[in-house]
Amino acid sequence: KGADGIESGRRRISANAEGIVDANGSAGDGANDSQYVYLYTPVLSPMKQPVRLVLDVASKARVWVDGRELKVADRSKPDEPISIDLDLAAGKNTLLIRLPAGPTAKLVATFVAATPIEFQER
Repeated sequence: KGADGIESGRRRISANAEGIVDANGSAGDGANDSQYVYLYTPVLSPMKQPVRLVLDVASKARVWVDGRELKVADRSKPDEPISIDLDLAAGKNTLLIRLPAGPTAKLVATFVAATPIEFQER
């Protein structure tokens, strides 16, 4: 349990064959506004390069790359994907995404890059 008395924990979840991560049920039912699901993955880039991160998510997301929070613009339509332009460093980068817990905790994340990147298991 965390300092607030809410049960917390870690578990590994993987994307399905379509690349969808369904974190629904990972941290409660979403009835409490302070419950969140954090999704983490290492990202390997062969060189420093500009990329676009596209998030298809039903809820408001917060995103960090290498510990730096990225600005996530508000969408004009709730069903539009979120696009964030950023620079990946050469080598290992970390991606952390926070979603509100509950039935909307589903995510498809796509990097658009000139040079292919990899995701590495911890």
